[in-house]
Amino acid sequence: MSENLIRCFIAVEIPKSILKNIAGYISNLKQISHDVRWVRAETIHLTLKFLGEIERSRLIAIQSSLEDVSKLTKPFSLEIAGAGAFPGKNRPRVFW
Repeated sequence: MSENLIRCFIAVEIPKSILKNIAGYISNLKQISHDVRWVRAETIHLTLKFLGEIERSRLIAIQSSLEDVSKLTKPFSLEIAGAGAFPGKNRPRVFW
């Protein structure tokens, strides 16, 4: 990857109270699966859109557009109705 490119995605921060609950689940899962490398709970987020590799020079324009859109977006609630992993359950890289 070129120094001019950065892997980028659009994400929503998860409230601290929910992250605390997630951290508890991770702690329980660590007890039964020792060979998994977990991220720190404070870095967990909800990815809305993966943008891929973009030029660093485009970051300010993307940020500005997202700020404009966020002003027009009403708060919303989510309900977790399941879980999974990709690319597959045998060799997961991301848990959802």
